[in-house]
Amino acid sequence: MKISQFLSVSLSLVGVARAAPARAKDHETLQRRGPKEYLDCSPEQQAALQAALEDMFRITDKPLQEFFVDGINSFDPNKLAYAHYFRNEDRDMVAAAFKALHDAANPAMSLAVSYNIQCAAEGIAGCASGDLAFTQPFPEDFVGGGEIAGVRKVVVCPAFFTESRTTRRLPETQEEIDAYCQFKESKRFNEFETGAHTLLHEISHLDSFGLAAGYPARNQPAGLHFPTFDYHGTDDWHQISTPGNGRILKSGNAGDKIETWENAESLAAFSLEYWVATVCGLEDVPL
Repeated sequence: MKISQFLSVSLSLVGVARAAPARAKDHETLQRRGPKEYLDCSPEQQAALQAALEDMFRITDKPLQEFFVDGINSFDPNKLAYAHYFRNEDRDMVAAAFKALHDAANPAMSLAVSYNIQCAAEGIAGCASGDLAFTQPFPEDFVGGGEIAGVRKVVVCPAFFTESRTTRRLPETQEEIDAYCQFKESKRFNEFETGAHTLLHEISHLDSFGLAAGYPARNQPAGLHFPTFDYHGTDDWHQISTPGNGRILKSGNAGDKIETWENAESLAAFSLEYWVATVCGLEDVPL
């Protein structure tokens, strides 16, 4: 969800009761426990979110294997999945972003990116148009417009748990990989999407993510309910959250462009596209 949209609906979430935090589960040699707390989520919703975070760990891990080799950023910027969204000179900032996102999916490795995940009830204003999720962009010390200081939330809408593009999991076994990649040449981006893609997009909006990744502060002007504030997370360029918009940001000449790595969907789309291209043996993933 766009930052401006979030600011118009955030007041509807003030004062929501907290649920008990989810228990981490073991997954082979890694413990991936995601947020500090799950709020108002059923056991089934927590399980689905944990699965999506495990997939987020996987789609950020694959490029990191090339971003950091013996302390050197050796990622090839000519790879099409990267070239769709970023420039050669963006590599260091993209690498820093992926280190923070990788850690955010597994805070046992780093607690720098702090957040809670809240499961929204039916009828929340921010979910009325079919949105999948939205994020509180405020710094943790921000106070105003009904917000108090504290850990910020990624709010997951009911549609997240029903849409095929967010309930789909990344494949693990060879049989699952074969099914996922079947007819790969004719599949489009949305047919490979998973919940990990959406959570990565939303987590990148967090101020704590931007601080961990070394992003510069950006100013959010005062609105109807909130005073102005500075934050370090990503934005949605032109208030559009699509891979195509990320590609236009990289290749276009608009005068109001932000940095490619400041656009949430550029990070999310690249991570999924690179994983799919690598695992399915594709040169390109068409939109």
